[in-house]
Amino acid sequence: MFSVNKIKNGLYSFSGPLTIHQIEDLKNVLEQFLKEKNITLILEEVTEIDTAAIQLLASFKKTYEKTNDRLSVRANEYVQGALNILGLRAMTGS
Repeated sequence: MFSVNKIKNGLYSFSGPLTIHQIEDLKNVLEQFLKEKNITLILEEVTEIDTAAIQLLASFKKTYEKTNDRLSVRANEYVQGALNILGLRAMTGS
C-alpha cells in the first residue's frame, strides 16, 4: 500500500508502490488535490510504478493544469526512468 504525507500546503510526498493494485486509492487521493492551487507531488520514495499509475498521473496533471494552476512532479531515478521509457520525461520537467 502506498501512503501520502502532506509536508506543507501544496507539497505531498508519496511512498510505497503505485501500481494497478493501488489505482483506485490513488485516483481518490488525486481527486482531492483538484481543490488546491500550485501543488507538487514528490515521488522520491515510490518503490514501484507501472503504466496504469503513470497514465493516471499524466491524466491528472493534464486535467489539473486545465482547471487550476501548474502541477510539479519530482521523482526518484526509478520513476524518472519509467517516465523516460514512456516518453513522458517532460512530466517532471527533467
